[in-house]
Amino acid sequence: MAAEAYDGRRSSPPPLAELAECCRELDEGHHAWAAHRKEAAWRLKRVELQLESERACRRREAAEEFEAKMRALWKGWIPILLFV
Repeated sequence: MAAEAYDGRRSSPPPLAELAECCRELDEGHHAWAAHRKEAAWRLKRVELQLESERACRRREAAEEFEAKMRALWKGWIPILLFV
């Protein structure tokens, strides 16, 4: 709608209805953005937890591998220590 000054000849000022529509659209956009932000934060938290879980699993596997290597080394050293 063209920006015309209200001169009293019309029944109601048109900018008021246009302003109300803009406010409704702004409110809808705000709600949509807030919902999107909340969902994105939830997804990010899930990814962070998954990454933390994967790191813990890799650390656990590395520790188990290290322990297995140490046990294998000790098995080789025990007979040698018996003869010293």
